[in-house]
Amino acid sequence: MKLPDAFHQFLHKTPQREEAYLSLVLQAGAVQAAVWTLSSGKKARIGEAAHERVESDPSGRLGASSWDKRLEACDRAIAKIAQKALRDDFEKVVLGLPAYYLTPDDDIHEDCRGHIKTLTSELELTPIGFVPIHQAIVHHIKEEEGVPPSVILLEVGPQNTTVIVYKVGAIVGREQIANDDIVPQLERTLKGLKELEVLPSRVLLYGSDETAIEAYKRDLLKHPWPTRANFLHYPKIELLPTLALAGAVSLAGASELAGQVGEAATSVIPAKPAPAEAGEPESREKEEEPAVDQNVVEVPPETLGFRRDVDVLEKPQEVTPPTPLLKQEGEKGKGEEIRETLTRFISGVKLPRVRAVALPKTGLFVLFIVVFLIGAGWWLTYWVLPKASITILQLPHVLSESSSMTVNPTATVVDAATKTVPGRKQEKTVSGEKTTAVTGQKDIGDPARGTVTVYNKSPTSKQLKKGAVLTAGSLSFTLDSDVSIASASESVGSITFGKANAAITAAKLGSQSNLPASTEFSLKDTSTSVIAGRNDAALTGGTSKVVRVVSRADQSALVDALTGELIDKAKGELEASVGGAERLIDETIKTTVTNKKFDQELDQESNELHGSITVTITGISYSENDIASLFADLVAAKVPAGYTLREGGAHVKAFQVKVQKDGSITLTIEYQGQALPTFDTAAIGSGLAGKTFAQAQEDIKTVSGVGGVEFGSVSWSLWGGTTFPANAKNITVSVAVLE
Repeated sequence: MKLPDAFHQFLHKTPQREEAYLSLVLQAGAVQAAVWTLSSGKKARIGEAAHERVESDPSGRLGASSWDKRLEACDRAIAKIAQKALRDDFEKVVLGLPAYYLTPDDDIHEDCRGHIKTLTSELELTPIGFVPIHQAIVHHIKEEEGVPPSVILLEVGPQNTTVIVYKVGAIVGREQIANDDIVPQLERTLKGLKELEVLPSRVLLYGSDETAIEAYKRDLLKHPWPTRANFLHYPKIELLPTLALAGAVSLAGASELAGQVGEAATSVIPAKPAPAEAGEPESREKEEEPAVDQNVVEVPPETLGFRRDVDVLEKPQEVTPPTPLLKQEGEKGKGEEIRETLTRFISGVKLPRVRAVALPKTGLFVLFIVVFLIGAGWWLTYWVLPKASITILQLPHVLSESSSMTVNPTATVVDAATKTVPGRKQEKTVSGEKTTAVTGQKDIGDPARGTVTVYNKSPTSKQLKKGAVLTAGSLSFTLDSDVSIASASESVGSITFGKANAAITAAKLGSQSNLPASTEFSLKDTSTSVIAGRNDAALTGGTSKVVRVVSRADQSALVDALTGELIDKAKGELEASVGGAERLIDETIKTTVTNKKFDQELDQESNELHGSITVTITGISYSENDIASLFADLVAAKVPAGYTLREGGAHVKAFQVKVQKDGSITLTIEYQGQALPTFDTAAIGSGLAGKTFAQAQEDIKTVSGVGGVEFGSVSWSLWGGTTFPANAKNITVSVAVLE
């Protein structure tokens, strides 16, 4: 008996040499390259990778000189890979392109197409397809985690950042924002996604400028996202490693080239048969060609960015949308499919015509062995080996409740009777220093000095004390010591005034007090008819100049400016330190300057003032978990039958916050919780046994609370990977929440 083709191929496998493929990720400022191969099991093996900077590439897309530098960087990266991998037979390349090289429909931009074509031609590479980097990342996450991800991707370009939001593996939003002041623009973009009730809690940043991306990450971590956008909790913000993009593009290219993603078929890309060797009949090629299952429909590779015998860098062509992998019409039942498979199997067995004679005992034994092996093989491939997995997505039922409550810093446990939750004191101390210009002014110099003759015109002697003030016009002078002046004496026809010489000093600094000789002086608050004075020699020595000195206003201005900066810094650090489910109450935030110090003294001559201060900021926080446990009893009556309240899925919004005199805080809480349907996974698995994916999908839709279904991989299936195993124990049913 001649064995069927399937057994012939199984027993006569010929080893094939693995072909090496190349992945090139082209970005503004950098290129990445990786080499990979496809094993006989259609599994991608990532080999060596390299990363090279592109010199003088600020534009990202335009400019021939930038593409020349990019060509040099690609050449260096490929040379490094060739040296590490000990092979240089790279001919076929898959390109990974960022959003700023692509149109909104993820096709190569016209002004980049020619540059990329020149680059691959100069490197003697044949492009077999391209992959948008964001699609490669999502594909890689799905492969690692086993489910389509919900994630926010930030692709940082030279001038703009592309925001791409995925929900369960599908794009729900895409927009470009400028790199200047990225945080408020991202907040506005995320608020604009009205169709998303809750935003994905994972944010990934990637790009070629690692320094800029690190800075953006720090800015994003400081922003209070749960209070500004519709996040359930603070999102996890991460950076993709440098060479992660090359690996993701390689895996995506390998999945399209192999016609499968991991072990689950997502597309069928028919490969060209290898040319027959000289002298080998073509019948062998036909004989070894595997049969195509009737429940699998081939998907043209052109719909996935790959084209056979066509340069992918030429002008894009209109393509027909891919045909669904599962047939929606004319589906056959389980029994009919088995009968048709048996018919095809038996018809392929070429039995020789024999005469109706008795078989010898040896022939009967051989026949028994053959029948036993066929039966055992059929039992293994039909009942034991086939395995499949399915994920049922739970559709949450939203529960809402609003109530006033109290946050008490002195409480330690949740009190449901009084609706009180504990408050926790948060504190952060920061220090800083600052230098400012001095604005105070002061006159320095010497006063004018000299000697004046004081005349006493009264009949009695006069005693003038040290410090007595003499004036000359608007200028004032003081006596340097006590002065005694005799009385005036009268003779026939004349009066002789009493007089004495006195040293004087100008009251103000400056040269204006350098008076000439014979200047008249008077005693303050005394008439010149009683006391008068005159200098015989000029007053000299008066000088002055204006200098900058530290004033109290300068010290106050420095403290105010530095305090404002430190308060903002302390608030950011305090909010960042209050992580997890803790929420800081803004109305309770207080700041105190606990220490200040200046390097320059008050009235000290200086052009600048340097000082340092320490600021302590305090506030009260509460835990959303405490509030969720408090509201669990309030919403318990609203949970529908067949549902259970979800732990950790609550969304809490606080408003109308008031701080009482005793330190407690009253506020109104709007609570939104989720109730999830409960499924009997064992019963569901039993009901799926032997059914096609299409039949299973229709059956599961009738189950209350189902929001969707995701079919996993099917292994060792005789029905082309679109039918569940007949053995229900080989069906893995898992449950996930539809976010």
